[in-house]
Amino acid sequence: MILVTRAPIHITLGTEATGQMDRDSRDTGAVVSAAFNRYVYVIITPGPERGVRIISADLGKELRLHSCNAPAATVELELPQATICYLNMSDGITVFLASQVPAGYGLHTRASMAVALVKGLAFWSGLDLGPTEVAELAYNLQSERLGWTVDRTTVYAAAFGGVNVIRESRNRVEVSPLGIDQDTQTALDAHATLFLGPRNAEQPGKIRQAASNPFSLPEADAVRLALEYGSIHQLGALLYESQARLHTQTTGQWHRAYHLAQEQGAFGGRLLHGAQGHALFLLCPPENQESLIASLQTLDMAYRQIGVEHEGVQALQALPWPTSQSWQESLLVGSEQRDIY
Repeated sequence: MILVTRAPIHITLGTEATGQMDRDSRDTGAVVSAAFNRYVYVIITPGPERGVRIISADLGKELRLHSCNAPAATVELELPQATICYLNMSDGITVFLASQVPAGYGLHTRASMAVALVKGLAFWSGLDLGPTEVAELAYNLQSERLGWTVDRTTVYAAAFGGVNVIRESRNRVEVSPLGIDQDTQTALDAHATLFLGPRNAEQPGKIRQAASNPFSLPEADAVRLALEYGSIHQLGALLYESQARLHTQTTGQWHRAYHLAQEQGAFGGRLLHGAQGHALFLLCPPENQESLIASLQTLDMAYRQIGVEHEGVQALQALPWPTSQSWQESLLVGSEQRDIY
């Protein structure tokens, strides 16, 4: 059998924080999150009789796992290794990983990978988990087993998809889809653009956060109202205002890129910065996008067409396993291989 699972990337559009909470208060805040149709994929197939084979197309690395008692061989493959061991899957499978956007660009691909791994490996074991179960397992796996600091809302955003208000309390997470009509959904798809900068590009300049918003993003209620009233222009203005507060002293490439986008008619957007590179999410009228793309390409920024993804993590298909595995082998030419016992 071949099992394909995927989870979308997502972008946080607005936040709400309670600041200093009363001791008896249950609320810790909320985010408005939108999932988009660029994905992280996990493909599971029969593998070696003993052990588990993990292949990363993005990293060009392969790991043969023979024991869960061994330490992680590489930081990059620590997450799939930990997920396999967390779900007690010891023998007979190959887990192939690939993504449509590079990791480390501020697009929460690690959260997407975690939920895609949990969904796929659980499904392979006979468990068809719902999005809440997948999100909680993915969160516990990262925070408890791996000891990582994880924003719990990110795994819920990847697991549920769509445009949601995600509210985290002390005991649970609530996901509430926004009441967006079809015309607004179509307009959001038409205006949304994503640009990826070169890997290890210039870091953003000094960032100064606005005192009124510790996360320096628009208030969740303002974003929600803009979307529910169908005002993409207002959403762009909210993102622009918060970006101006956040990057009042930003210089260099990213300052130029953001202001160049404004000159080409973009309403506003978000600078997404990560350990490996940076990206720009912009809301731009369709009639201005051709000139926007041409302008940002002069700064070595690659355009990616995106639209809202209304589904979250999915098990897409389960097909009979062919006799040949040559497609896997062709993707591993020159890859780094490790055996863990």
